[in-house]
Amino acid sequence: MSEVKHSPPDWKARSGFTLLELLVVIVLVSLTALLVFASMKNRERHKRVPDPLHIKEIPTHIPAGGLELVCTDQCRRCVLIDKARRAREVEGFGTEMDGYLLGPDGEERRVDFGRYGDRKVCLRFRYYENGSTSQLIVQWKGKYYFIPAWFGTVKTFRNLREAVEYWREKNRMLQSPGDYY
Repeated sequence: MSEVKHSPPDWKARSGFTLLELLVVIVLVSLTALLVFASMKNRERHKRVPDPLHIKEIPTHIPAGGLELVCTDQCRRCVLIDKARRAREVEGFGTEMDGYLLGPDGEERRVDFGRYGDRKVCLRFRYYENGSTSQLIVQWKGKYYFIPAWFGTVKTFRNLREAVEYWREKNRMLQSPGDYY
């Protein structure tokens, strides 16, 4: 019987990639790009200056005893303070804001938020462990925002008068149980 000799494969004769190799490379590059862009988007979202529309979403977790958001330095610097008086810095609003409450007579009054240490406070906002928050009207960058205490979203208004009227109407609805049934 004669023996057939097989020569080793000639690697030099083959040039280029197979279709399968090319597809694997494309998939790997696509996944890498997806991960890089997603992390950049997350970083961009976290560096974005907060606004009153999303003020209720600032804390990721509300511990027992609640939290208080205190902003100083014309609302450029904000801290979340827990019951034990531990402060954690969060993004500031970048510019001054004013707060308004309704008085017992139903008229708006500008709020003096006091001082935090030796600094004037431009915003003080409470997050309670039961899910409620402070209720107030905030003026920021020429707009007025009504922030409800319980459910609902923050509403934007062109002027203080409209925001106050909305708050008054909301109060009338809460005082009339027949409106809910």
